[in-house]
Amino acid sequence: MNFKYNHTAQKALEIARTAEGRLPSERELCGICGVSRITARKALEYLRRKGIVTRHVGKGTFLAKGANLPKVTFMMVSPSTPPEIKDHLHREAEIFFGSKDKTPVEFKEIDENVVSAIQGGGTKIVFWPYIGRLSNLGAFACLDELPGFYETCSRIEASYCDWHRGLDGRMRCTAVPMNFNASVFSFNHKFAKNIGLDANAGPQSWDEIIEWGEKCSKAGKIYPTYVPSELRFALPLAYYFTSSGGRDYLEETSSGLRLDFSAGVKWLEFFRRLHSIPGNYKMTSFGPDPLTRRKSLFSCDVGTWILYHRGSKLSSELSVTPIPPVRKGGTSFTQVTKNCMGIVPGGDPAGVEIAWSFVRHLICDTDAQARLADAFPVLSVNRDVLRRQSEQTEWKIFIDAFRSGKSFSSHPIRFGLNALIRECYDDCMRGNLTPVEAAEKIQNVGELLIKIERERTWF
Repeated sequence: MNFKYNHTAQKALEIARTAEGRLPSERELCGICGVSRITARKALEYLRRKGIVTRHVGKGTFLAKGANLPKVTFMMVSPSTPPEIKDHLHREAEIFFGSKDKTPVEFKEIDENVVSAIQGGGTKIVFWPYIGRLSNLGAFACLDELPGFYETCSRIEASYCDWHRGLDGRMRCTAVPMNFNASVFSFNHKFAKNIGLDANAGPQSWDEIIEWGEKCSKAGKIYPTYVPSELRFALPLAYYFTSSGGRDYLEETSSGLRLDFSAGVKWLEFFRRLHSIPGNYKMTSFGPDPLTRRKSLFSCDVGTWILYHRGSKLSSELSVTPIPPVRKGGTSFTQVTKNCMGIVPGGDPAGVEIAWSFVRHLICDTDAQARLADAFPVLSVNRDVLRRQSEQTEWKIFIDAFRSGKSFSSHPIRFGLNALIRECYDDCMRGNLTPVEAAEKIQNVGELLIKIERERTWF
């Protein structure tokens, strides 16, 4: 099925879902899609043969019963998908497809072993922050080849789409973002004032963060902050961007991948000092940030989830500020994270059409994106909704952080590098490696990983 038929068929299905199941006529499709009568007829006939629609002479073309529609499995990776977003996705499927009984989308929760989950036939939508790192599998559809892709890009923050160069040298888009998050620093200004700290401005440098922690530790009433004791916890990589001046440690250059982890020494030194403050809360399992339980003075890495507490008594005690620079008066950066969606075709073009139309609804429809931000505090990928958020006081600092923030490359080799960094970070925090030794190990072993990846790809 070529591009024109694909685009025409998808447009007809989108219209049908908002017109009580009735598709436009061949003549109407010609005007809507700018195609010939032959193309419109072939597109409708294709949908009929696939059992997606039924055609009745003199009456028109209608969506077939839901049982005849190709099924699409929407895979949500449980550890990274909050319950509120899961509920939102279910509701949006019902809104977009008409009712719970008619929706061709089946939802499935999976663990982080995504490669195993996407095996087998059938079209799948995968919702996960790290789809780009699986681009070398060749399992995901090239979204830039699907109809309406560039129109979609005009309505979202498209610079965060995942693009990767294939073995043929061509750039392909394997995933589009659904929402964003940006990290900031947060502290309880009531506690800060009580122990004689500048509760109005907050710490102005990394040294001042340490000073805050040490003074809080001496006061002895609450924890300074929390420190994770397990590798399973997310690394505080937002601070890496500040230590590096906004540069990723992994860059794709004209001569290939380049790793430069030299800025990691400052990053590791700071968190080693932070971990060594007596009286920190040792986080041994996933749970609420102690800051939100009035148990700690500050939290170095806070996302938009903190807005859950807006309007509460706790909210009146908390201040959020940009991540402090390394030195007072310096420049600060932060990390932008995203949840993405990619499509596994599964050998079913009709399923891909349905999957892509639903993905476009989730990110292009302003009402759908507004409902997402209401369900769970995230930054919208939709330009119109993001502009509305920027006009609201509580979102301003997160919007500012997003606009000036950086996102790490989602190159497939990032999986191995992250595992290496986690191991070295843990050894450094435990005192088994100095910051310089940990950074050198990351640099040396990382370069070996890149060499192995280059040779594997060449073969």
